Amino acid sequence: MKLQLLLFAISVQLSLAGAQSLETFSCDKFASPIPSQNCVLRAELTWPQEVAHSDSSIPKHTKRSDTQSRRQAIEKARKRTEECFQCLQSFILDHSFDARLFHFTEEKLREDMTKLSNLVDGILPPEPMVSRELMLAKEMFTDMLTYARLLKEENNDGPFADRVLCDISELKVLLYTLYDTHGHPNTRLDGFKKKLSFFRLRGEILDLARQEVAKTHLTALLLLGFDLKKVWDSLNFLSSCHEDEGFGSEEAIDDELDFELDLDLDLDLEHFMDSDILPHFNALKGHALNY
Repeated sequence: MKLQLLLFAISVQLSLAGAQSLETFSCDKFASPIPSQNCVLRAELTWPQEVAHSDSSIPKHTKRSDTQSRRQAIEKARKRTEECFQCLQSFILDHSFDARLFHFTEEKLREDMTKLSNLVDGILPPEPMVSRELMLAKEMFTDMLTYARLLKEENNDGPFADRVLCDISELKVLLYTLYDTHGHPNTRLDGFKKKLSFFRLRGEILDLARQEVAKTHLTALLLLGFDLKKVWDSLNFLSSCHEDEGFGSEEAIDDELDFELDLDLDLDLEHFMDSDILPHFNALKGHALNY
């Protein structure tokens, strides 16, 4: 009888020790000072191989196949994005262009994603022989859209999300630069820009200034060869409209500035150079001087 009690006591102690070591093992696998209740959450990211085979012990939402494939997809898209950027940036630098990174708001990002998606499909000529850089830009944009969607699904608003905002806003500048360099002769800049509100100054630049993303659009204009003084004069003109009629007045903008900015257009707005420039336009002009 004493022997049975002794064996029973030993088995209980072994069971308790085993449970404790299992808990320690699970946490140690991921990072040491993590409370035991967080082990399942950490396991979502990288579930140990030996535990992953025991499907009955894994909650449905923490199975390795789901979470690891998602992580792999994000990592693959991120690496592909970086590779494409290195290639494209080398191309831009070889042609003496200067591409900058700018952050977009989430709302503006969605709008520009749509524009860029249409843009990439629209600028590629139908002939089989297409500029390698343009094809690469199309592939890169597709990868970045995948990357952005995965990040959105992950509800990640940290460094990854910041990176994709930078990637896509820089891509905008690169695409316009590439189009100007390798665009199809029959659909070059004139017809291209008339199709997009990107190049319209009426009200659009005021809207963009309010969202603090006008510097990105201004950068693209400058990269495409727009004369800096014309852009400067246009900003002065718009600021004077603002002073006379109020910020964002559609009537003032439509009546006084009913044109599309053209590479060859002489704006003849020198008399606005002495007008008072509002703070947000001062910021834009200061940014333009960097170029």
